[in-house]
Amino acid sequence: MKKSKTSKADELISVYITNFNYGKFIREAIESVLKQTYKNFELIIIDDGSSDNSKEIIKEYILNKKIRVIFQSNKGLNASNNVAIRASKGNFILRLDADDYLDKNALLVLYNDIKRSKKIALTFSDYFIVDTEGKILKLSHRHDFSKKNLLLDQPAHGACSLIRKQALIQVGGYSEEISCQDGWDVWLKIINLYNVSNINLPLFFYRKHGKNLTNNSQKLFNARKKIYSNIVKTKKQKILNTIAIIPVRGSKINEKENILKKLGDKPIICWTIDEVLKSKKIFEIIVATPDEEIIRFVKQRYQKKITVFERTTEGSLENKSYIEDVISAINKRNKKIKKVDLLLELMAESPFKTVDQIELAIDILQTHTMDVV
Repeated sequence: MKKSKTSKADELISVYITNFNYGKFIREAIESVLKQTYKNFELIIIDDGSSDNSKEIIKEYILNKKIRVIFQSNKGLNASNNVAIRASKGNFILRLDADDYLDKNALLVLYNDIKRSKKIALTFSDYFIVDTEGKILKLSHRHDFSKKNLLLDQPAHGACSLIRKQALIQVGGYSEEISCQDGWDVWLKIINLYNVSNINLPLFFYRKHGKNLTNNSQKLFNARKKIYSNIVKTKKQKILNTIAIIPVRGSKINEKENILKKLGDKPIICWTIDEVLKSKKIFEIIVATPDEEIIRFVKQRYQKKITVFERTTEGSLENKSYIEDVISAINKRNKKIKKVDLLLELMAESPFKTVDQIELAIDILQTHTMDVV
């Protein structure tokens, strides 16, 4: 018999599989755990109210001593993640989605990496993207997180990351108010307290198919915005005084820059101004322009909601930077107005930015303590 590559000193890893109607793939996921070269693991299978043949397949494994099965009514991914944390007996925990599967050495390599230091709370790897039949489509390669001063803005995949269970408990587990992007949620909470590590080897297979949540970009964006907003609130950071600057040359200097032309039901410039006005994170908006027609229009339409700064014609020429005029506009404001912490630069000729995108950018900057987003 081939000897195990683990020893008695190796700690228990709790692997859990969350499943909802993935009967087509779940057997491969389960078998990939049972074939691990690292043997000190338990496997928790959580069926989240499936209506396909998943339960029949899962029941075939009930008598396996390494496996525990939980059948529950549909609770959603993050609630199921927290069920797994409470049920787990290991010091480390790893989620495997039911439509994905592990390389046979995944647990061994991940464990050897995380045990290098108690300061490491999470370790993760590269992975292969495969189709429904398991054919490799491409390799997803992450940048090297061992480098110093690296911005931690590329989180680990939500699944197949090995995490210290105590660290997960300390950060409050998974937020059940969000329905996706659990990887972002846990990542942002953990990096504030611990180190993370990555292994530039592909150790699992991520299956790409029509049912992947990653295909719903708007839902993912909304979840990510909620996560960043929660992080800023949790860190109890001060509210940053943010002003928005909209520099406009106008059609007299650049005939192509006709931002008073209607787009849909309103002038182009209004699409940007109206979105910024929706934000509670921005306390002032400055439109800086030498164009008299734009000045009259903005003052008449928005009155005291907008500050208008008249730029010099010379300073607005196409070979001139608007930065000096922006600084001048800020300095000439009423000194009783709040001190400026952040400057949001918006181009009126790019009209389709939303207030959600603007506020997410502010939260990202504050979360990662960045200078520019």
